Amino acid sequence: MSHWLALAAFCGALALVAGLVIVSLRRAWHKAAASLAESEALGRQLAVQADELRRRVEESEALRAELELSNIELVEANAEAHHARASAEGAARRKEEVLAILDTVLDSSPVAFALYDRGLRFIRINRAFADLTGQLVLDHIGATLDEVAPAIAPALLPQLQRVLNEDLPLRDVELSAPASGPRLEPQGPTQRHWLASFYPVRTARGGVLGVGALMLEVSERKSLEEQFRQAQKMEAVGRLAGGIAHDFNNLLTVMSSCSELLLRDLDSDDHRRNDVEEIRRAAQRAASLTRQLLAFSRKQILQPTMVDLNAVVSDMERMLRRVLGEDIQLETMLDPELGFVRADPGQTEQVLMNLVVNARDAMPRGGRIVLRTRNVPRPGGETLVALEVKDEGVGIASDALPHIFEPFYTTKEQGKGTGLGLSTVYGIVKQSGGDVEVETTVGIGTTFRVVLPRYREAVIARPVSPARGVGGRTSGTILLVEDEEAVRSLAMRVLTREGYVVHAAARGDDAERVFAAHEADIALLVADIVLPGLGGIELAQRLRTRRSSLKVLLMSGYTDRDFGVVQRDMEAVALLQKPFTPDVLIKRVAEQFSGGGETHSARAG
Repeated sequence: MSHWLALAAFCGALALVAGLVIVSLRRAWHKAAASLAESEALGRQLAVQADELRRRVEESEALRAELELSNIELVEANAEAHHARASAEGAARRKEEVLAILDTVLDSSPVAFALYDRGLRFIRINRAFADLTGQLVLDHIGATLDEVAPAIAPALLPQLQRVLNEDLPLRDVELSAPASGPRLEPQGPTQRHWLASFYPVRTARGGVLGVGALMLEVSERKSLEEQFRQAQKMEAVGRLAGGIAHDFNNLLTVMSSCSELLLRDLDSDDHRRNDVEEIRRAAQRAASLTRQLLAFSRKQILQPTMVDLNAVVSDMERMLRRVLGEDIQLETMLDPELGFVRADPGQTEQVLMNLVVNARDAMPRGGRIVLRTRNVPRPGGETLVALEVKDEGVGIASDALPHIFEPFYTTKEQGKGTGLGLSTVYGIVKQSGGDVEVETTVGIGTTFRVVLPRYREAVIARPVSPARGVGGRTSGTILLVEDEEAVRSLAMRVLTREGYVVHAAARGDDAERVFAAHEADIALLVADIVLPGLGGIELAQRLRTRRSSLKVLLMSGYTDRDFGVVQRDMEAVALLQKPFTPDVLIKRVAEQFSGGGETHSARAG
């Protein structure tokens, strides 16, 4: 029983234990189930997180790929930026080089360039423009034309303002402005001239930034054009003067000679003498006027020889002092080493006299005149000889300076000047191979400088043997050739009265036939240079081939030939200038028969 009790107890205990175990198991199951539920929830959560993580990993991979792509793009962009920077730097360098080249070109260009802002202040100029204004380049920047170049401002400013106002370019505009300083060449410009173009300068957006100007100086071209026009005018006047001089001098020869012959036949108390003397004086004045017309037109006959200008000044000094009067002081500065010049002595004296008289007239209140001679070295080893006449007069106005050598131009009052004095000087000097320079300042004075080539060969005149003819008689046979009947008849009458045998002809070909008929007797040919058909010089050369000892006296008041060259090419030839008087004709003919009137060359030290 106890056994069964024990067993019952054991079974009860076992049942209790089993119940407890079952309860525990049930609890464990529930816990396990709860844990399993939690695990499942956690698993699901982990799955979600895994999915999220996987998604994030995928996103990270995508981001990394994107970053890698971006990095590649960035590297490429960086490379492109580096290349662009290098290109930009290269372009900047090339731009600087181009600008430097442009600056060099601009500064080397003879065309003046200037860039102005809208206020017409300088932004940029080149050296040519700086040379134009005479100021430094930096002095222009920010300045106005009035400040740096007042002389050209009146010519430029209206054009610049017009471009700004109209916003249109201006091309080939001719501008002029007064030239400053003394002028050394009377034919040179007293104004400066430019050919200019103006254009608006725009910004990138099209707005007007300012004005650009290009100016090419054409003063020299204008001067050459003016000299050409002057030369044409002088040539026209010269043709006119030469055209009338031949006939006019023939008429004056007849007037002068006939008045001289009449005076010889009239008693000293004859009331007609005054009229005849008035005719003679009128003929002399007309002859002087004709010589002046031929001088300024460079058509007169010159007989050049080697001249010492010092001797000319010294020989004329006393006469010049009388011409100047007491109110004007005359000083001379003569170079003892002065070279010779080749010129006509008489015309050289005329040049000096005209210049001194001109200087006197420029000093109505008196003053001082300086005559100076000197050698003038020139580039290339050439040496010129200068004769200067300097006064302290009123000077020459800039507007008058280009015209002072024009015939009949004068600044003197009506009736006080012919306007031929300086034009005669200019013509004589030019015909002698020289030039006239002028330096003048208004209110201070003027210097005229005659410049001639220096020669080392002097022509010395042979002594002239005393010749009969004026006051005596001689004999000989003459061939007279003159196309003007009145002159031919007059000369025949004068020479025949002196005892000469005269054969006359009106033309060169007629003279050849006369010479052939009297060749053994004719010792002297007296012929006009200007003849219809065969001229006097050609006639003399032909007759010389038949008789080399034939003496020749050529007559003319006008010729295009250089008589100095004729004398050099032909020996024993002399010149009788028209108009002439009977006494002069007789004297020159007598000189030829006596062997005088020739020249030869000799070296002078």
